[in-house]
Amino acid sequence: MNSASTTLLTEHLRWTPLSLIDDIINSINDILYQSVAAIENYLLNASPPLLGFIPPPGTIPDTDGDGNVLFSEKEAEEISRGVHALETLLENGVDKYFDSFELYVLRNILVVNPELVGWVRLAHHRDLDLSSIPTIIPTDSATSTRPRIPAHEAQSRIRTLRQTLLASHALNHTLRSEIETNTRSLAQLRMLVSAVTTSVDGLENPLSFINSSGGAKEIKDSASFAVSQTDLIRSLLKKLRPQFDALLAQRAQREAEEALKEGEDTEMKDVGGASVVTVSAEEERKRYIERMTRRHMEASRGLRLNAKGEVVGGNFEGAAKKRLEEVEALEEVVAGLVEKKGEDEG
Repeated sequence: MNSASTTLLTEHLRWTPLSLIDDIINSINDILYQSVAAIENYLLNASPPLLGFIPPPGTIPDTDGDGNVLFSEKEAEEISRGVHALETLLENGVDKYFDSFELYVLRNILVVNPELVGWVRLAHHRDLDLSSIPTIIPTDSATSTRPRIPAHEAQSRIRTLRQTLLASHALNHTLRSEIETNTRSLAQLRMLVSAVTTSVDGLENPLSFINSSGGAKEIKDSASFAVSQTDLIRSLLKKLRPQFDALLAQRAQREAEEALKEGEDTEMKDVGGASVVTVSAEEERKRYIERMTRRHMEASRGLRLNAKGEVVGGNFEGAAKKRLEEVEALEEVVAGLVEKKGEDEG
């Protein structure tokens, strides 16, 4: 395919002719793989006798919970090999015939006669006025002193200019789309703001309070009041911070005193600017394990535990006593059997 024809079509269509062929072939391949997957799914869901897989005499085939006959490993492997062979055959056919399709399209459809390339004027070339460009008549001295640009460099410059022109057109199209979107958004906002009624198209106008009586003034007054209260809130927070730290220190001190009464490990720690006795990290870990164990016992076993971890509520003592009596009775029975066996042997 002629490069000048390809460049002209790319500039006109905004995409290369080869990309169209690639999209068509990719779509065909997607349909091919979907068809092969559907065929494989059908074969695996069909009954084995329907596909010619008959079990040998004297054997019972495997079945599922509904009584349907299942494929053996050998039969499933044979189906997989057959599907793979079908997929390979279809891929070779697509590659063969669509290569011919690609050549035909590029040579006979998506092509411009090289003799007509220089005479084609595209839509964005219509307003170009080339008659105002002055004609420079080279003199002998100019011709002798100015070096001539090589042909490949000139073609590279032309290609760069064409790419820049295409990028400019794409950017122009994007900007125009953004302008249209912003214009529509502004029109909707102006309609909402300027609406006198409290509903637009049967829905409540969320900005109707702006045009309501005193709406703008109320917003301004509310904002001013919120700003004026900022310093007061900051001063209150500054006053409350020491009190909060003191509460933290008192709480830590109280927990440490309780730990000392129970004989738990403690350590000195700076809380709120004061040195207090706090529970050690190991003791904290023990308390956490105890809390999680208590929560598990209450949630899974339905038990109620007191602060010491003892079971409260229900006749648990009677149940334990009853189990103890059963164990003692079993021990007496076993002892009697042992004695009887000794007497028989004697």
